[in-house]
Amino acid sequence: MLNVNLVLRAGLIWGIIGIVLIVLVAFFGSSLPFAVEGLNLGTYAVLFAGVYFVSRNSGSVLVDLMGGALAGIIAALLLIVAGFVLPSFTGIGAVPSTSAIIGALLAGLAGALGMILTKRL
Repeated sequence: MLNVNLVLRAGLIWGIIGIVLIVLVAFFGSSLPFAVEGLNLGTYAVLFAGVYFVSRNSGSVLVDLMGGALAGIIAALLLIVAGFVLPSFTGIGAVPSTSAIIGALLAGLAGALGMILTKRL
């Protein structure tokens, strides 16, 4: 069974961590090497929301994948809200769109799948 409390906790924790990292980069960006080509800190936060859910959940593979995807969406929504509040000095200025939600779903799924493989192997 899908643990909704754990989905919310994973999404909120990693959404907040993503916001904190983005703010840190806004202030100390020139001296902190926080980037990999093609990925940003928001993507990492959404990815690790799925990882966190699976690491704490002891369910089936399908439940892990669904929970990881939902946790990723919650983290992405939190980052989108932060984009409306913090765009002046962070430059994140996120706009909610279908592609952003699909990207969050896929990143959460990828994180969940990675953790499932790590737990099983």
